[in-house]
Amino acid sequence: MSRIRVSRKLFAKYRSIQTAILNAPAGSVIEVEPGIYKEDIWIDRYIEIIGTGPKEEIIIQGTEQAAIEMGTEYAVIKNVTLRQSKRNRSATVLVTRGSLVLDGCEVLSELGPCVSIIGNEAEPVFRRSRFFSVKNVAILNQSNGKVLLEDCHLSSHSDVSVVFIADGNPVFRHCTLTGNPGYGVFVEENGKGTFEECNIYGFDYSPAIGIDGGNPSFIRCKIHDGLESGVAIHQGKGVFQDCTLFGFGKELPAVRVSQHSQPRFQHCTIKNCQGGAFLFEEEAGGIVESCDLFGFIHKPAVTIRSEAQPQFLRSRIHDGNYEAVVSYDAGKGLMESCDLYGFNGNIVSVIHSGKLDLLRCKIYNGNEHGIYMAQKGEGIIKDTEVYLIPRKAALHVTQAADPLFVHCRVYDSLLGAEIKENGRGTFEQCSFKGLKQTVWDIHESQPVIRHCKEEDGREVDVPVNNNDAIAFSEPVYRLFTELDEVIGQEQVKETLREVVLYLDYLQDRKRLGFKTTEPLNIHALFTGPPDTGKLRVAELYGQIMKEMGFLNTGQVVIAGSTDMIHEEKATTGKMVKQYIQEAKGGILYLHHLHLLTPGRWPFDSVQVLLDHLQQILNQEEPELAIIIAGPEPETAGWINSYPQIAGKLKHHYVFTDYSPEEMAVMLERIAADEDYHVHPAAMPTLQKEMRRLWNKPGPKSKAARVKEYFQKVKVVHSRRCSKLPKQERTREMLTTFLSEDLSVKEQSDIQPGDHSWLKELKKH
Repeated sequence: MSRIRVSRKLFAKYRSIQTAILNAPAGSVIEVEPGIYKEDIWIDRYIEIIGTGPKEEIIIQGTEQAAIEMGTEYAVIKNVTLRQSKRNRSATVLVTRGSLVLDGCEVLSELGPCVSIIGNEAEPVFRRSRFFSVKNVAILNQSNGKVLLEDCHLSSHSDVSVVFIADGNPVFRHCTLTGNPGYGVFVEENGKGTFEECNIYGFDYSPAIGIDGGNPSFIRCKIHDGLESGVAIHQGKGVFQDCTLFGFGKELPAVRVSQHSQPRFQHCTIKNCQGGAFLFEEEAGGIVESCDLFGFIHKPAVTIRSEAQPQFLRSRIHDGNYEAVVSYDAGKGLMESCDLYGFNGNIVSVIHSGKLDLLRCKIYNGNEHGIYMAQKGEGIIKDTEVYLIPRKAALHVTQAADPLFVHCRVYDSLLGAEIKENGRGTFEQCSFKGLKQTVWDIHESQPVIRHCKEEDGREVDVPVNNNDAIAFSEPVYRLFTELDEVIGQEQVKETLREVVLYLDYLQDRKRLGFKTTEPLNIHALFTGPPDTGKLRVAELYGQIMKEMGFLNTGQVVIAGSTDMIHEEKATTGKMVKQYIQEAKGGILYLHHLHLLTPGRWPFDSVQVLLDHLQQILNQEEPELAIIIAGPEPETAGWINSYPQIAGKLKHHYVFTDYSPEEMAVMLERIAADEDYHVHPAAMPTLQKEMRRLWNKPGPKSKAARVKEYFQKVKVVHSRRCSKLPKQERTREMLTTFLSEDLSVKEQSDIQPGDHSWLKELKKH
């Protein structure tokens, strides 16, 4: 290996580094003595440039272009200082190709970047070096090549950033980034970047990390100590794993997420940030999973507004002066399996049309309310515990707020639920114990309370309104609760409730001896697509009629047109009587009678059925109820062709097909029946798949499509689980559907460009 020595001494053979390069064979080592070398160096061959003294005394200073420009595949520079003149706006180091290794160097710039990396063939490696720019960025990356910075110190006094990633995925490992007034890291739309075990701090006028459409990753990084936010994400993504954020100012939160951004925070700690941990706004989403958030003085820990909808999973949010979570201005969100505690304000506040769902959470040890809902706030709070709220009501609902509490436990607090100033809300199967004052404090409000248990085990039910309280007994409430759980068909349920109230009203008038000429008509016509819940509603209707004294048994006997009609008139009469006898005291559920068209069946046989139906429909106190069910408009058209029957079926319930959202609910219920559940992060995928199934042509009902899809999801899920070792197949793994399980491809969905396309093509 050839060695060449460069010195600024008067009689040295080489006084210029560039001259030495031009005379050096490939693979040579050029040793540079202390001195200032004012030249623009072009490296066109494999060489090593090594400073032989203190690097602060070995200065390579550019003049018109970059001080160092890389023009070969591999070269090494060690132990020197690289800098630009104050007039030069070029980068101090320009890498457009190859692997330039800088090791133990100092790179300085005034007007231009310290390092500019351009082109996909550029793959530099910088180790143990310091980069500082006065008025520009330290690192400008516009390369998709393999770029690595390790154990480096980067800083800048520019108003742009220390590191600017316009493109590519450079790796920063064990680096320190600091400076003002710009960002520490700024990532544009096409940029990524991986930061491992980096220390990013001291940004007072811009966020330490800015993401504008990009998707970087930060792993085991410390992001801390600035007056601005630690992270600001606009229309971007980003992954933060095992990171620690702390020491940010009181005006802004540690993390701001806006404009449809979707970041992911996993196993992170955000602590001692006076302005709070997170602000989600402007339809932003994202996932915060297994994180620890604490120590917030001047703002809530989490703020959600303007239709943002983040998800917090298995996280702890604790110890602050205001709220743990505030959702307002149509902000949405989900918190699952989270612990929220130790706040001086309300632990959870949902106000001004906000919506927040809480699933399997623990909310405790607060000086105000545990959950505060006001000004049309909404949310589903399920399987959640609220306790150790010693000074105010654990649950407070006011000003037209309308939350749903299901299977919640409230205990060891001052007061259970306080509903005031036209508060609404539904409380189902909740339990209360260990309260110093009353369970319920209700003023000028109308909550719905179903099957809630107080400390003595007594169940409490408060109906929708006072009229309902007169009309319904406890068993009827339970049946209407089951009716409410029927997926979709809101108009059917509302109409049925009104009919039941009216029938009960007529029955009371008759019981008290008032004159009435109107018969108690308990018969009905159900029309709509198949598999939309008609039979289930009929079963509940039968039980309601039984509990209210209109029917003896409420059972449902099902018969189709072909079950009763026979070629022989006498046989038809015998079969019809047999079904009527079996249905006495309950409901005879007749389906597909619209198929009894003239010419298809003997007229006399059809007439036998019609005569028996008309006889039952004309009874003032019928022994059974008739429900005729079938598709719309065929069934309604058939009924209208027989006026003597149509006139008696006054109660017409029109069932509608399921929407994609209702299909998603159906899938979740089918899955729950087999101890599966959909991970909250996979819900967007589920909604997308349900829209695909809904739009798919074909005769299958929407319910049949969901059931078929569920079987396919189980197969995909089993394949994913089978790839894991037995010891990793945990209960959670075997019962949780992820996005990859729900993305079921069918042959009709395979398109050119899909990875599965060629494989599918080979089958044919």
